Amino acid sequence: MQPRRPNDTYNVRARRCGAATQRLNLSDNLHASPGTLMRTLLVVLAMALIALAWANPDLDAFREYVEARSERFLLHETGDSAVGRALSGAGGALAGALAGHVAERRNYVVFSTYTLDFDSAEATEQEWRFVGVAVWFFETHRPEGLRGHR
Repeated sequence: MQPRRPNDTYNVRARRCGAATQRLNLSDNLHASPGTLMRTLLVVLAMALIALAWANPDLDAFREYVEARSERFLLHETGDSAVGRALSGAGGALAGALAGHVAERRNYVVFSTYTLDFDSAEATEQEWRFVGVAVWFFETHRPEGLRGHR
């Protein structure tokens, strides 16, 4: 007995359907033309850009991020006690409110940059910079005084 070939199953099905001379060949459909492939890639890229633009975080999302990050930092520094949780909650809310007022946002449609400037507009040593993409924030520059802290 000879081993079965992959197309044997499809040949049997074609004969059962009354098309004994017709052979189903699925491999013809697996190879797309370069134009079709390019259109598919462009559609996927356009959908990805639309999704990034839709999910681009606004200033309120950044304020919430700063509040949560500050609260985690303060809770780590003060300890997980009732007083520590109270201080970290209040400090996080204060940091979030301050960030909402002093943060400078630049919108690039699919991502945004955020700058917290702790000194004058001319100096850049005390700037804290972030990039917001989709729903995530990434720190790109930290002020000198906070280099050792997370």
